[in-house]
Amino acid sequence: LLTFLCLLSGYLLLRIVRRSVHPAPPGWTRIGEELLLWVAFTLTSIAAVYTHYFAFFILAFQASYLLLVWASQRFRPMRLVLGGLGSGAAILLAYLPWFPFLFTRYKADVSYWPGQLKLLEAVLDICLSFIGGESVAEAEGILFLIGYSLVLLLALAALISQASRPTHRPGDTQLLPSSFYPLLFLLLYLLLPPALILALSYQSPKFNARYAMISHPALLLILAGGLAALWQRRAGSLGT
Repeated sequence: LLTFLCLLSGYLLLRIVRRSVHPAPPGWTRIGEELLLWVAFTLTSIAAVYTHYFAFFILAFQASYLLLVWASQRFRPMRLVLGGLGSGAAILLAYLPWFPFLFTRYKADVSYWPGQLKLLEAVLDICLSFIGGESVAEAEGILFLIGYSLVLLLALAALISQASRPTHRPGDTQLLPSSFYPLLFLLLYLLLPPALILALSYQSPKFNARYAMISHPALLLILAGGLAALWQRRAGSLGT
C-alpha cells in the first residue's frame, strides 16, 4: 500500500508539473484542473504518510524535483511553488496529531541492535531486495545483482543518450531538454529516499531493507524506459 500510494503521488506530481510549465497561457479551466490535481496529490500524500512515516522521504525527493524543475524554467511559474508550499503545509497540518507519537515511538523502540549501521552491508541488502527480495540467498543474489547492474547501466546510458537530444520548440520555457526531466525524476526517486533512510538509521540502526522498497518502482521504470529506448533505436536502424 505504501509503495502504491507513493507511486500514485509521483504520477500526480508529474501531471501537475507538465501542466504548470506548459507554454500555453493558463485559463480558468486549466487552473481548475491543476487545483484538482493538487488536491488529489495532497490527499494521496496524507494517506501515504499515515501508512508509514518513511513516505516523508518520498515527499523530500518530490520537493527536490519540484524545486529543480521550477529553477530550470526561463519564466518560473510561481503557481508551481505556491501549489507545492500549500500542499506541503496541508500535509504537515493533517499529520500534526501524529507527530508526538511518532517521535516518542522512534526514541522508545529498543527492538533493534545498538551501535552504528554498517553502510556497505545495508546498501547491499537494499540492492538484493530490489532484484530478488528476501527469498534469494545472498550468494545467488550477488550473481543476479551483477547482471541487473549491467542491464541498469545499459538502460541509463540509453536514457541519457535520448535525453541529450535537443527537443526545444518555439515558445518552450524550459532551459533543459524536456526528455531530461523524467530521467531526473526517476534518479531522484531511486536514490534520495534510500539515502535518507540510511542517514536516519546510521547512528541508531533501526533499519530493514524492505523500507527502501518505496523506491523500487523507479528502478523498474528506468529498466523499462531504457530497454524501450534501445528497442526503438534498433527498430529505427532496421528501418521498421
